[in-house]
Amino acid sequence: MISVKFEDEIWIYFQTNLSSRTRKEYWNIVKDFDRLTGHDPMKLTRKEALNYYNNLIEKVNSNKLSYNTAVMRLSVMKSVCTFIETYTVNHGKRYINHFESMSLPEQDKRHAFKMVYITLSVVNRIRYCLKMQFLMPEKLIICSVRHLMTMITKHF
Repeated sequence: MISVKFEDEIWIYFQTNLSSRTRKEYWNIVKDFDRLTGHDPMKLTRKEALNYYNNLIEKVNSNKLSYNTAVMRLSVMKSVCTFIETYTVNHGKRYINHFESMSLPEQDKRHAFKMVYITLSVVNRIRYCLKMQFLMPEKLIICSVRHLMTMITKHF
C-alpha cells in the first residue's frame, strides 16, 4: 500500500514538473510497483527491485509489454527512487536506489534482420519468376507461401 508519507513527502514534490498525462502514467507505474511488492518505493529492497525488473523482462518476453514500454517503466522507477534518495539524504537518512544500476538487455535485433532478409528473398524470388514467366499469378501465391514457410523454419 502506498504510504501517506510517500504521497505527502515525495510524490507531491516529484510530480510538480510533470504534465498531467505524464503524472498519471508515472503514478500508474508506482502503483504497479506497489501491487507487485505490497508497498511504495520508499521501502525498496534489492530483492524487490530485482523482482520488478524480472517481471518487466517476463512481460516483454511473453509479448504482454513492448520493449520500449518496459524501458520507460524502469526509467520511471529509477527517477522516482533517485528523487527519494536525494530527499532522504538531505534529511539525514540513508536510502539505496537499487534500480540505479539496472538496465534492460538489448532487444535481439537479429530476429528483425532475419525477417527482413526472408521477406526480401521471397519478394526477389517472386519478381524473378514473374519476369521469366515461370509462374502464373494464381500459382505464385502458393509457391511464395511455401517458400516463406521453408525459410522461416530453416532460420528459426
